Amino acid sequence: MISLFSGLIPGMELMMHSPLRVRKDAPGFTLPEVILVCVIIGVTAAIAIPRFASWLPSYRLHSAAKDLLANFQLAKINAVRRNANCTVSFNLAIGGKPWDYVISVDFDNNEIYDSGETILVKKQWKDYRDVFFDTSHGIDNSGIDFANTPPSVAFYPNGLPSAGGTVYLKNTKGKTVRVALSEAGNLQID
Repeated sequence: MISLFSGLIPGMELMMHSPLRVRKDAPGFTLPEVILVCVIIGVTAAIAIPRFASWLPSYRLHSAAKDLLANFQLAKINAVRRNANCTVSFNLAIGGKPWDYVISVDFDNNEIYDSGETILVKKQWKDYRDVFFDTSHGIDNSGIDFANTPPSVAFYPNGLPSAGGTVYLKNTKGKTVRVALSEAGNLQID
């Protein structure tokens, strides 16, 4: 039999007609090793993904509570720095859009946002997915325990709040977190 490769490359004719041979010391992975690694990755993912999914609502709830606490602190710091009242107002509509809370510089000292006042923060719980006011607590089952109507609290230029109060948050798993502001201005998450 005459081959196209005969004489061009020494040994090529033998390579074309002999079966593939794998060297015993060749680097790489065998098929059973690759399959075993894939099975281990699959089992690990099957265990980890449901646990991660059940942990996520709790993480979002605590994230929302920590952000609320940080924004209370922001209002307090801005009141001192600007030497003006800063107000945290809850369940407020601005420009036709509802906000769960708004922090503003309260130029007229009426403890609520008025058009033209500087807005520092606007937040909606939907940004945290699956977090909302716990309506089994608070005044009129609003999830908010601040006496003003609409619910709000102002921080004075000395850093003290106009009143103490509590905000109750809940997630879709039924877990509740409480963000409390004392009359002395101390904040706590329970």
